[in-house]
Amino acid sequence: LGKAELAVPPARPNKLN
Repeated sequence: LGKAELAVPPARPNKLN
């Protein structure tokens, strides 16, 4: 997982994914 993806809360969809 990218750092930006880890920074995204579980409630939000991962932008990198």
